[in-house]
Amino acid sequence: VVFQFVLSVILIAGITVIYSQLNYIQNKDLGFDKKQKLVFNFHTEDSRAKMRAFAEDLRQLTEVKAVSLSNVYLSQFVFNDYGVYLAGGNAASATDAQVITSDENFAKTNGIKIIGGRDFQLYDSGKVLVNETLLKRVGLKAEQAPGTRLYSKFGLDPESFVEIAGVMKDFNYNSLHNDVKPLILRYDIQRGDLSHITVSVDSKNYQSLLSKMEATWHKDVPGVP
Repeated sequence: VVFQFVLSVILIAGITVIYSQLNYIQNKDLGFDKKQKLVFNFHTEDSRAKMRAFAEDLRQLTEVKAVSLSNVYLSQFVFNDYGVYLAGGNAASATDAQVITSDENFAKTNGIKIIGGRDFQLYDSGKVLVNETLLKRVGLKAEQAPGTRLYSKFGLDPESFVEIAGVMKDFNYNSLHNDVKPLILRYDIQRGDLSHITVSVDSKNYQSLLSKMEATWHKDVPGVP
């Protein structure tokens, strides 16, 4: 009887902990809008060549609010990073930043807040958005950041730079177990590794919406399940 009582207490405690963790995750402010998002993944070069046509057709659906192409989607591991520094700095003093590459619609689609400067525009070649954590690491304030150049250098390659267009409010783009790291969102629609489409929708009838999307998929990406 004592053993069963102790076991019951342990089970109840375990359930309480799990519930608390789930409640924390569900109610935690991640810094972006996680509601009503759909992600399409394109794994082959042939399917990636049809992404833009598919994205454009999705934008014509009345339930679709915004569509973005990127090399990773939020909550996915960000595998690209490099060191950046301000004018007068060097690679030895660089701040390591994780880098997501996208089109001009990434912040809008994911509900990321721009707190300084501006969001991306079409043909924003060489422009980046940076988060608050990166600014703190390099010693910039949000109002100083727009127009500032971030430099980088790799081995024997010549020094290169990107220009800050705007500042993103910090958001949790990886695991909640980790602190928010310096992040750069880089505009580059020509990169070959843009393999994900994130769609922000507003719908109360998902069955109808998904049927429309399925028909669009088969039209634009035929032969791919």
